[in-house]
Amino acid sequence: MAIGDYSIDTTGTQGDVNRRRAYADALMRAGGDSTPIRSPWQGLNRLAQGLLGGYQAGQMDREEDAGRKAASDQLASLLINASGGAPAQATSSAAMPAIATAAPGPTVSNDANATPGTVGMDQRLADRTQDFIQDNPGTFLSSGVRSRDDQARLYADRANNPNPVAAPGTSLHERGMAADIGGMSPGQRAMLPQYGLAQPVANDPVHVQLADASDDAKLPAAAQPTQGMLPTAEAVAGARPVRMPQNRTTAAALQILQNPYATPAQKQVASAMLSAALKPREQHTQMTDAAGNVWDVNQTTGQRTVALKKDPSFSAPYKDDDGNLVQKDATGKISVLSAADKTPNSVSEYKYYTDNFKPTPENPKPMDYATFSTAKARAGATNISNSVDLNSGQTYDKQLAEGLGKSHAGLANGVEDAQARARDIAAMQGAIDAIQRNGGTTGGLAPQARLELQKSINAGLNAVGITKPFSEDDLSDKEFLTKFNRSMAGAQAKNAVGSRVTNFEMSNFLKANPGLDMTVTGNQRLLGIQAQIEQRNIAVGNAIRDATAEAISQGKKVDPRTVEGIIRKYDEDHHITDPATGQDLTQSYVLPEFQKADQGTNAGLAGRHEQNMRKVRRYDPETGTLK
Repeated sequence: MAIGDYSIDTTGTQGDVNRRRAYADALMRAGGDSTPIRSPWQGLNRLAQGLLGGYQAGQMDREEDAGRKAASDQLASLLINASGGAPAQATSSAAMPAIATAAPGPTVSNDANATPGTVGMDQRLADRTQDFIQDNPGTFLSSGVRSRDDQARLYADRANNPNPVAAPGTSLHERGMAADIGGMSPGQRAMLPQYGLAQPVANDPVHVQLADASDDAKLPAAAQPTQGMLPTAEAVAGARPVRMPQNRTTAAALQILQNPYATPAQKQVASAMLSAALKPREQHTQMTDAAGNVWDVNQTTGQRTVALKKDPSFSAPYKDDDGNLVQKDATGKISVLSAADKTPNSVSEYKYYTDNFKPTPENPKPMDYATFSTAKARAGATNISNSVDLNSGQTYDKQLAEGLGKSHAGLANGVEDAQARARDIAAMQGAIDAIQRNGGTTGGLAPQARLELQKSINAGLNAVGITKPFSEDDLSDKEFLTKFNRSMAGAQAKNAVGSRVTNFEMSNFLKANPGLDMTVTGNQRLLGIQAQIEQRNIAVGNAIRDATAEAISQGKKVDPRTVEGIIRKYDEDHHITDPATGQDLTQSYVLPEFQKADQGTNAGLAGRHEQNMRKVRRYDPETGTLK
């Protein structure tokens, strides 16, 4: 048998190993053949076969020893990874993922000047993070340097965290090279590069790093997408290693199954753990039913189990006649959970008036409480129901019917409704901000907090004409903010949000800014504009009431020209502005038909249309800047 009669594929499968072993045995048998030699060449061939067979057999023995050791190391790593630990020091360096170490540069010292969470953090990162937080009110350091135990606890609870969590030993937080900043809006996140900060993890909206360390080549190996690989039989045999999946448990299990020298028992353990690793991770959420029970809901199977049963000795909370939130126990005893706000309505109204007061040259500061109360009483005394007989004398409603047009009367009668809408819109803005800071969902919040957010959002939506409410399940959905954006965009498409002054202008503004439609930032801007419009309706409505009451006190009818002057003066003194950019929307988007002298809504801008239009700069919601 000549050497050329044999061929071998060294890819490392069990069949390959068997063929190589058979090849070595056949060569050794050929070399030991004792039949008479017919020629010198035949003798030389036998000698070569014997030598090559012996070498191959020895090589196979060494490879088998290395392969069995690799299988043992792979199984040890697999078991350690599955338990959440770190590989033992005895494991070869090629079998271990790199471990994050201390920050490479100067770090924050542990002294009285150190901000909590920054001790051990890279000094540059700490300084830049602190500068950003100081310049952006509402933002805060939610997580800084973490110990290995802190990271392990977060990783164990990662199913309940809306943001990704790195495995212990691989997080830049342990190294002092990363921080989490809470409360950031999209616009604020767009400003991070100005502070030398970056967000290299696309699906982690709070995670920041040094901008000059965000490049892959500058990150520690443990932060790379692909972790270190264990040696395989192919590597032992000199073949090029196969790149394994990112999950270390899955990678180690696959390597054991592919290792031809692993024992059946080792392969059985690897197969079982691979099946468990590939099983979809169950997602659980919690919801509270009408009876007060807290349910755990498996989002994969839909199965519901009671996580916290309501204490049967207490009734569901309810409001008593005085407005207190109370609860009754099994004996009938009533306990007050939350006392009603006893602040008189007049005091609350005066506080709302002072909080929203905007000084003008004529009224540089708000009225004192006594003057405010007198003005309110005068306006209230003339607000008689529309059921009054219009032929019974000089009543307020007769003046409305004879002296005011329909739109003017609507402004005068709609002050309270405008106040309610303004409060509801402000509450909804706060609720959306709270949900956005919580990762876009109400997950993890207390039931009472979720209920308050739900009430605020639905009341605000009703104020802008959206009557279909969001349920508690909607708010706990990670897609809630997207659904909210779609609802706002749909309402906006059906009816342009605006007022008497800016209906047409607002419509054009929204058409020129499509970024308003489907983003949280866009909706917050839209609600900010709506809040200005409601404030305008409140101020103009109260001024019309005062003018009407003044005319009645003199035995006259209110002059429509006086009312029109009130409206025009307010609108020219208080332009609608973009809450995000400060842009004057009235001046930028006013159209020629609204600029006619002595008529139209913005006569003061007549002849300046082209000049105003040149000021227009489009807002880019991705970068938070004007371009």
